[in-house]
Amino acid sequence: MIAELLRLYPVDGESAVSEAMSTLMWVEMPLIETLGNEVVITAKVSCAVELLLLIGRCAPAGIDRKALGISSKNGSSTVSKTLQRLGADRLVHKSADGRFHITGPGEHHLTKALSDYRH
Repeated sequence: MIAELLRLYPVDGESAVSEAMSTLMWVEMPLIETLGNEVVITAKVSCAVELLLLIGRCAPAGIDRKALGISSKNGSSTVSKTLQRLGADRLVHKSADGRFHITGPGEHHLTKALSDYRH
């Protein structure tokens, strides 16, 4: 695969290589499924982990509060309070356009939480 990327690099430029690498590296996140037009978390996890999974799945574009509320299996007030806590802990960032993004510390927290998860 690396040889193919190097072969493409001089012909198609750096963006083609980046795109190919992203495609190869992208993996369906565990515990997440798309059913119909909805993205759902298919395991019982905490609200914080559920929201980090949903926000992480939408990187780099981010996701707005309404979409999080639709996908989450938790109540509206629980989602809002959890988002506030995640923001205060710097695990997510709410950008000026109202979309939520997972931060580096948020990815680390999610990785640790998922490594502790047992089916």
